[in-house]
Formats: sequence, structure tokens, C-alpha cells
Amino acid sequence: MHHLTRAAALCFVLALLAWHQAPVSAEAKEGEWAKGWNTWATAQKGDWAEYSMEGGNKVRWDVVKVDGKNVTYKRSTFAKDQLTSEQELTKAWNSIKLQSKLPYGKDATNTKWSQQDLVLSGVTLKCDVADWAIGEAASSIYFCKDVPCGGVVKTTTNGKDVVWLSAFQKAGAGEVKSDPQPEVKSQMPRFYAAADNHMVLKISGTGRDTKYQRRTVTSAGETSAKVSIVACDETGTPDAKAVASESELTKESWDKDYGKPAETGVKLKTEAGEFTCDVYKTSDKGKEVTEWISEGAMVKKLIKTGSSETVLEAVKLEMK
Repeated sequence: MHHLTRAAALCFVLALLAWHQAPVSAEAKEGEWAKGWNTWATAQKGDWAEYSMEGGNKVRWDVVKVDGKNVTYKRSTFAKDQLTSEQELTKAWNSIKLQSKLPYGKDATNTKWSQQDLVLSGVTLKCDVADWAIGEAASSIYFCKDVPCGGVVKTTTNGKDVVWLSAFQKAGAGEVKSDPQPEVKSQMPRFYAAADNHMVLKISGTGRDTKYQRRTVTSAGETSAKVSIVACDETGTPDAKAVASESELTKESWDKDYGKPAETGVKLKTEAGEFTCDVYKTSDKGKEVTEWISEGAMVKKLIKTGSSETVLEAVKLEMK
């Protein structure tokens, strides 16, 4: 599906947390998405829809039973085709949360609607498209009356797909499924070339308590990657009270910062194992930084400022 299979901009967990419901107007009629109508209103036993996110993550909705306005449905989540959760619920059709919510109140006046045809495995989906911008974020939702379990086809943020329809089937009809996409070979160093690669760093130094930090690649593209950083314990389990931050690294920035090592082929052993590293050294205003990098992973970093020093060292490293 040419328009529906671009990589998502957000990780799976964040995408699931973003499923909301727009306010539903009592007089909402078929096709009035802005008033909260959606295709759960026309659900039939046997309907299902599957949505994809980056990294091989998916969520699937199956209609189990319909009783008037109430729909019994099963929601299943998958990570790389492995079932991670399954839940059966019964709700009124207008209470089932969708993948994204339309803006309302003052922001609703900025929403522009248009029509666009998207093709999924040879099947044309005639979509109603809502576009709006809040601050620096430009968002879109594509709806189609022919898609069961809500009718959302995809959502985008700043032109990048966040969640997209990968397959569906209406009761009594044939399955519609997107074509498999060719694997994109990453130009990034190995650590940043695959989602779920992660490491645990021990942070210690002069006059400070030892702490731990987990760094996880949440998305990996051909020339960029996103990394989540969060406080954790020595096993890599995130602190329940910690707030993760996410940053993006591009091949251009990597080549600029790490294109010219001071040394190569340096052996270094840490709790995470023994590595062959490139070594990088910088000095600025009395601050000296030395980094040992192996296949993109920061195995060790030493920061010296006067008589104090801080050390970051890998105690766990997993790469595909």
C-alpha cells in the first residue's frame, strides 16, 4: 500500500496511549466524522481491522458480537508477530476509543476537510481527510466508511505516518491486506540500525552516587534513528517514576561528530563484554571528554573537569 506503509514517527507504547475518542454529537449521521460518527456504529460480527506501527508492532480489533448499540470486541497487540496482550470488552459503539481524536472547541475551526483516494492491495479507499495544525505540529486523520472497527485509515504528524491500516475484513467479504514491503537497509552504525537495540550504562564519578541509564533504539530508518533515554536500575528496568526523553540521530550528524576517531581498534572490557572500539577525544575550556565507541554504541565515556570526573560505562548491551 503505497500511501499507508511509511514508518511511524512514534514508538508502539506511545501510539497506543494516544487512542482517544472525539465528542459524539447526538445527531451525528453516517459519514459525519467531525460530530463523532464512526464505523463502530455499523459493526457486524466477523469485522476486523489491523493497524501497524514502526518496528513490526501491530494492534488488531475483532468484532465478537453486536447487541443494539453495544459492541463486544477483542483487542490484541503484537510485537514482531508475537501476541503481547489480548482483551475482550463490551461498550456502546460511540464509547469505543479511536486511534486519534479530532480537535474541538476553538481548535476545531482550524480543521480543513478534503477527499483523497488511497489504495490498499488494489482496493481503493475513498477517504475523508481532516487536516489541522496546533503550534508546530501539523496533523491529519484519514477516515473511510468502508473500513470496519472505527473507520480510521491512518493518522499522520508533520507528514509522517503514526498508525496505519495494514489489513481489514468486513463480515462476509474478502480480506484486504497490504503488500509486504521490501526491507530497508540502514546506513546507520549497527547499534542504531534496528529498533529494540538497547544498552544499560552505569554512571559514577567524583562525589556522586552511582546511577543507571537505559538507552533504547525506538525506531530505525535508512539514515536516522530515534533513541529513548530513561533512568533505570542495574538490570535495565526503568524507574517507575522516571520520565523518558527521546532524541533523534541522523547519519549526517553521526558522520560529523564521529567521522574521525583519534584511535581505532582499541580493545576495551566492561561488564557488558569485550569490545573493539574507536576512541574519540575532545577538549574545551578545561573539560576533557574521551569516548569509546563500538559499532555505534557508547561503551564508555570519561568526562574530566579539573579534579573531578564522571564515568559512563556499559554494563549491558544487546544488538541484533
